[in-house]
Amino acid sequence: MIRQYRWMVLGPLAVVLVVLVAAGTGAILWQAHGEFRRLFGAQVAAVQSSWQTVLNREAAMLGAPLEALKRDATLRQLYLFGQREAILEYLQPLFHALQYDYRITHLYVHLPDGTNYVRAHEPHLYGDRITRHTLMEAARTGFPSIGLELGPFGTLTLRTVHPWFGETGELLGYFELGEEVAHILRHLHHDLRVELFILLNKAFLDRDAWEQGARMLGREPDWDLLPDTVLLGQQLGQESAAHIPLLAERAQDPDAATSHSLGGRNWRVASLPLSDAGGRNVGELAIVADYSEQTRQLYRLAVWVVSLGILMGGGVWLLCWGILYQIENRLQRVNAAKTYYEEIARRDSLTGLYTQKEFYALLELEIERARRYGHELCLMMLDIDHFKQVNDTWGHQTGDLVLRQTTEIIRHHIRPFDELARYGGEEFALIVPHTAMPEAKQIAERIRQTVAAATFFVAHDGVHNGTLANPGSTDSEARAGPEKSLRVTLSIGVSTCSPACASPQAMVAAADRALYRAKHIGRNRVVAAELPELM
Repeated sequence: MIRQYRWMVLGPLAVVLVVLVAAGTGAILWQAHGEFRRLFGAQVAAVQSSWQTVLNREAAMLGAPLEALKRDATLRQLYLFGQREAILEYLQPLFHALQYDYRITHLYVHLPDGTNYVRAHEPHLYGDRITRHTLMEAARTGFPSIGLELGPFGTLTLRTVHPWFGETGELLGYFELGEEVAHILRHLHHDLRVELFILLNKAFLDRDAWEQGARMLGREPDWDLLPDTVLLGQQLGQESAAHIPLLAERAQDPDAATSHSLGGRNWRVASLPLSDAGGRNVGELAIVADYSEQTRQLYRLAVWVVSLGILMGGGVWLLCWGILYQIENRLQRVNAAKTYYEEIARRDSLTGLYTQKEFYALLELEIERARRYGHELCLMMLDIDHFKQVNDTWGHQTGDLVLRQTTEIIRHHIRPFDELARYGGEEFALIVPHTAMPEAKQIAERIRQTVAAATFFVAHDGVHNGTLANPGSTDSEARAGPEKSLRVTLSIGVSTCSPACASPQAMVAAADRALYRAKHIGRNRVVAAELPELM
């Protein structure tokens, strides 16, 4: 006996030791991983903040030359006299200066209806209608519009469009400057020490145009390199090839952990959504950071912690394993017995239905739900007509048969979330949630008709054989020996949970009164509680 108690003390003690060792190991590892996540999260946040800051700075920079263009009197005179070639010649030196000083890649002059009048960066192209969001927004508001726009060749350009008004306030047209954003990635890479890639959604690109644009940049295009996205054209090449497997792995499972292994190194990968000026999610900014050295240090720490944990807890665990196994088995048997007896206490032993006590608890819960969520709720009280005559004529065993088979009939006609209880004797209670009175009456009528049509077969010696059949049944093999048949009927009272329904008892009382009227006017019928009874 002493040994038994000693083992019962040593067992939990060993478990505590093992849990402490495991918890200590896990805490150290989790803290290290958490630190990695925080560091990488800070890098991602820095990229996001810096990206937006640089875009805002670049957008402000684009506004300055546009303001100068709008105030240029010579340019206005050339425009008013329709001198397109002269305007183009006039803008070329300015455009080249902007290219050199501000990395401007696009300079447009548009007519008031959005038709392109001059492309300084592509002089031979003009006359096409521009429908980009930045131009449409400037036309709608009359104010400058700024935003990222996705080009047909797979370029991502920061565009600024300014309305151009004459001296009397009339709209002359629009100036537009564009700056491709690839150089911003190089700037952020230098400052933040992470690899950055712009992935464009294929749904917004034309494959032929994208491949043509890549070749124009001297890059070899590969549309199928990634499943749903393509690299920004300027990033195609050997410098991005080493990271393509990482981007492809993340594309296959974007919700997976941000840690990836490739080439014996550990990488952290995340992405930020990229939206154009119209709010479309046209791609993502992929962020890749090398965490190989930090991961190696973590593995060395993990080996040390696990070894120490095994040394401290392994012996104790092996010693106490047997007794813990026995305790577990005992607890399982105790819990199973507890569940079994609790279920017996809630159920009627004859029919397997809920008892009256459990019924009231369920009804109170359903009333509360109906009030809270505004659901319909009905209650049926069902009573077997002349049941005492069944017991007196055929015996209590036959009465039990009728109760059980009637229970099965009712169960067959109700839904899984309806609750059926044996209220007492030959009386049943049925809770019908999410059901209005007309539908509840239909359910009750189907139950009543089925019970009335059912035939119960009973042996002459008074011993029931448990057989139930419908009218016209010829299943004689299920009924051996001499027997007689009997039928029973149901009277049903139905009540509903009115807004003034005060308690389960009030709802039961209303259904009971309806049941009494059904009995009084001839039985074998369904009667609904009248409105005054529900108040």
